Amino acid sequence: IKKYYVSKNAELCTGVKEITLNENVELHEQMGLLPLITPYLQSIYEAQLKIADLEGRLENLPPKIKCCVLTEDADSDALRVLLKSNGFDLRKTEIFSYGGKSQIKGALTLGKYLKEKNPNIHLVVHRDRDYLTDEDILEISEPLIKNHIKFFCTKGVDVESHFLNFDHLKNLNLGIADDELLKFLDEATDSAMKDSVGKFIDYQFSKGKPDQGAYAQAISKIEDMYRDWE
Repeated sequence: IKKYYVSKNAELCTGVKEITLNENVELHEQMGLLPLITPYLQSIYEAQLKIADLEGRLENLPPKIKCCVLTEDADSDALRVLLKSNGFDLRKTEIFSYGGKSQIKGALTLGKYLKEKNPNIHLVVHRDRDYLTDEDILEISEPLIKNHIKFFCTKGVDVESHFLNFDHLKNLNLGIADDELLKFLDEATDSAMKDSVGKFIDYQFSKGKPDQGAYAQAISKIEDMYRDWE
C-alpha cells in the first residue's frame, strides 16, 4: 500500500509526495487531521510492518519445509492437531500467523510472495468461518485459488469446533454412552450461546444498520437465524 500527500501551494500549483512508512507523523501535521486519521494510518503501518517481517521469515524457510500454512490464529496449537490428524507432516510444515481475520488480504500478499520465491512449496491459508455466508467465503477464496493457494475454512465457527463433534468424540472411545455424549455437547453449546449470539449480532450489524433504526426487530431476526444455523 502506498500513500501520497497532495497539496496546493501559494502559486496554486499542485504537489504530490509519496509518504514513506517513517513519515506518517509529518503527514499528520501537514493535514491537520491527527485525531481522525491516526488510528487508521497506524493500523496500516502496523500491518505493513507485520507483512514485511513475515516476508523476511518466509524467505529463510529451511529446505526441509515443503508446506506452509498461513493462519489467522496467533495460537496455532489446535490447528496443529487438526493438520496432523489430516495427514500433514508437521516436520515438513511451517505455520505462520498473518495477524488476524482482518488481514486476510495480507495472507494473499504473503502467499504470492512465497510462491515467487519457492514455486514448489504447498501453500494453505486458514480462515475461521465465524458467521460468514457462502458468498463471503467465495469472495475470500477466489483470489487465493486463482494464485494456486489452497484455502481452508473451518466447518464450524473456528478450529475448535472440529473437536466438538459427536463422531470424533465417539471414535476416541471415552467410554461414555451416546446419550450422555450428546448431552455434554448440548451443554457446551448452550454455555457458549450468549457469547456466540453476541458475535453473530455484531457481524450482521457490521454489514449495515437496520432500516429505520429497527434494532429490536433486527436482533430478533438474527437470533432466529442463529437458532436455524445451529
